Amino acid sequence: MSATTLRPRLGTLSPPRLRNVTVVSIATLLMVATTAWAVMSAGWVDGTGAVLVTAVAAVLEATLIARSSVGRVIALLMLPVVGALVVVPLTYGSMPGADQLTLGTATTQYLNALTTGLFVQGDWPFLVGLCGVFWLVGSWAAWMAVREQRGVLAVVPCFAVLAVNALNAPSLHNVFVPEAVAVVLSLVVIGRVHLLALSTRWRRSGVVALPGTERRFGRVTWAAALVLLVLALIAPPASSRDVSGLFFHFGNNSARRTGTGGTDGGNSGGPGQIRFDPAAVPGGPLQSSPVSVLSYTTDAESAVYLRVVNDNFFSQGNWFPNGPNLGNGYGIAEALAANGGTIPRDRDPLAGGVGSAAGLKKVTTRIILSGPATGAGTPLGIFPGEPDTITVPGNAVGVSTGKGTGLLTVDQYRMNSASTLFTATAMTATASASQLRAAGTSYPGFVAQNYLGLNPVTASDRAQVATLVKIAQQWTLGATNPYDAAALIESHLRDSTVFTYTLKPPATRAGVWPVIDFLTRTHAGYCQYFADAMGALLRASGIPTRLVSGYGPGTTDDNGSRTGPQLHTVTTSDAHVWVEAYFPGFGWVPFEPTPDGFYAPIVRGADPAVPSTPSASSSPTPEPTPKPAATPPPDSNGGAGGVTGATIPPGLLGGVLGVVALLLAVVILRRWLSRPGTLLGVWRRVALLGALLGVRRRSSETYAAYARRLGVALPADTVTLIHRDGGDVGPRPVRARVVAALEQIADTSGKAEFSLSGLDERESVQWHRAWERIRRVIPLLLWRTFLTRGLGRGSPADATAPAYSP
Repeated sequence: MSATTLRPRLGTLSPPRLRNVTVVSIATLLMVATTAWAVMSAGWVDGTGAVLVTAVAAVLEATLIARSSVGRVIALLMLPVVGALVVVPLTYGSMPGADQLTLGTATTQYLNALTTGLFVQGDWPFLVGLCGVFWLVGSWAAWMAVREQRGVLAVVPCFAVLAVNALNAPSLHNVFVPEAVAVVLSLVVIGRVHLLALSTRWRRSGVVALPGTERRFGRVTWAAALVLLVLALIAPPASSRDVSGLFFHFGNNSARRTGTGGTDGGNSGGPGQIRFDPAAVPGGPLQSSPVSVLSYTTDAESAVYLRVVNDNFFSQGNWFPNGPNLGNGYGIAEALAANGGTIPRDRDPLAGGVGSAAGLKKVTTRIILSGPATGAGTPLGIFPGEPDTITVPGNAVGVSTGKGTGLLTVDQYRMNSASTLFTATAMTATASASQLRAAGTSYPGFVAQNYLGLNPVTASDRAQVATLVKIAQQWTLGATNPYDAAALIESHLRDSTVFTYTLKPPATRAGVWPVIDFLTRTHAGYCQYFADAMGALLRASGIPTRLVSGYGPGTTDDNGSRTGPQLHTVTTSDAHVWVEAYFPGFGWVPFEPTPDGFYAPIVRGADPAVPSTPSASSSPTPEPTPKPAATPPPDSNGGAGGVTGATIPPGLLGGVLGVVALLLAVVILRRWLSRPGTLLGVWRRVALLGALLGVRRRSSETYAAYARRLGVALPADTVTLIHRDGGDVGPRPVRARVVAALEQIADTSGKAEFSLSGLDERESVQWHRAWERIRRVIPLLLWRTFLTRGLGRGSPADATAPAYSP
């Protein structure tokens, strides 16, 4: 048979093998990347660019490890280490309080976030958990596709992620395209991996593939993927049932981190649903099943909190809208709103009900109700701050002056009719931190008499009030004014190294107030727990306080299709409770103690004494708040997923750079090993292997003699982590094949050096294949050599080299 008749076979066998593996690697990389793109498009959490980088890095590094021929055990040990070196640098800067964390504490937080981050509220743990998931997905997909050649198994995790994303995303509008692309690419991966597996079997069996087989197979794969996608898109849905609600009952992590409030504590058995409730009572576990209840537009610079009810009365660890009475001349009164919509309240700052005009800003909000936003009873008014006017007639309920001049506070507004569209105006505090520090403690009579009491009744109540006082004293140590004391308490509660936001808080001990158990033992809960705790500690510090039940800002329609004011959508899962403290001359000022990763500390106004440079944004500049001794200060500018000022430690950065440099070195070495152009180039590479094994070629030694000596020095197949000296043969017997390959290269080298005719094409192919067999197992040989020398697991002398004659 002539060399010419072999050319078609050589052209079919050698190049397609490399091309198939490369195509599979690229298709897998694109599939995992588009899956990450789909998750990013759903808007689960800010900062998801780290997820895409993690996914791509996982595929690349798992592909390198898969093509290096290391064993499964080694790969299983390497992938988590390399994964941590990718995930940690990407997310460390956004870790709450990263500047003051020890290595042990940071490690614990990462382990908790990786294991439970997807099932708790909080942007940072959710982001870390999502990165961990995509590291597993990318590593699994690359390993199964490239090394195991199991296409269906490779794409299963991606399908699972795509399904969960599609079922739970708040809208499919932005998710549709990346999900479709990811599905098409997953089908391409299955087809190309199948072709790779077929090519491998053909090579082992000596079967010659017909020219053009790969191209035709690729066209069929792409055509089948597109046809299946079109069929899936045009096929009508078989059911309108809520599949997501049927299978997925964990906390919803939808866009902008909903599920931050909720008051139905599940006292009826099983988790309760997050929804609005006028009383801030910490309860049992909650679950988030968001249902839209309203949408709104506002003339404020950004989304606003929506007030429904003030909780004024603290009793036995819980907050309620009103107590038995508000005596000493200040009582509960109801007044009919004027026809023009202005609420009959006292607007004189000297009376104490509201602050001065210099510390307030009026905000107008247009509200469209789409559900029972304020419960099943009397419909209540909804305001973007301290109530001022509303377009629906009704009765305002609050603290009256007793002089017929209106209400000092509007704790709720009972509408006469269930209107689905109304406009409400309210006043919001704009005082700066320095102004609030200088406000003093000259509280009006109705404030001092009704908003400072903790109302203990029993001996147990008094003991628990004493505990609150003790904690408040510890937390506010060093504060010289009520504002700094309030900021310290808020900052302590927002310290994620101590307190954890969760919809599944631990059960409260019998006879102990939930707020006491939360502060002293569990340190875990949802917004009622945090607001209850801050309100109680403020009153224990002598600061007038009330809680507000209503809704957080909701989600913003930012797809660009709407003109005019932005539309904000609010669901049941946006039900929320926050805290307000009273400052003379400035009225009621809000605080945000809930550290769920979305709600940030309230931004304070700019100090009027400090000139500011005009800019494109009219948002006030926040004032710094005092720092507790062991708690990082809150970031007043931070939003969901905001990055703190933490930097990556130099040691960690150096380690990451070292790993990157090592990976680049491995890639360069691998490419050098895989491309010897001549037999002399092969022997240079064999000499490097010999040097690593401790066998160097002597100057007077022939290639054949050196190959024989090197074959004797190869580690035995019994040298593994599991099989000890003289034990059974390990799972990958390669020593005999390497010795045979060295023999073939030596024989071919002798003919090439001394024969007048040189090598024919068949012999060139043979030495190329012989070197390829050696190259693929070099990592395994080096690993076994390390075990032999470092751990004493046998030695080359334990096994007899196969017979070989030069």
